[in-house]
Amino acid sequence: MPDLVQVVRKYEKDGGAGLLVSFDMQLAEAGPSQVQADLRTWLGKRNWGLPVLLYAEADVDPVSARFDLPGAIPVTLAFDKNGKLVDREDGAGSKERFEAMMRKALGKP
Repeated sequence: MPDLVQVVRKYEKDGGAGLLVSFDMQLAEAGPSQVQADLRTWLGKRNWGLPVLLYAEADVDPVSARFDLPGAIPVTLAFDKNGKLVDREDGAGSKERFEAMMRKALGKP
């Protein structure tokens, strides 16, 4: 994740952006308030400074179906400025791979 955050920061001036997505609600035995608090604490320790979307349990199946998510994490998706999925990385990626994905999303060679 630190490599991904570093790549997002590098390309922000070119219009690049990052959004972290959490499916923690589907695994939680605690209520939504506790999951949100735990996620805030966990993110606060990392100081990544990227927005985080926390999906509700009811959204997991539709989102997984829409983007053909296998259930394993991490999965990194790259979208162009029109919202078209242009690249994906299943599993852990490298800084070089994230840069290639970001360039593709921005339409850069």
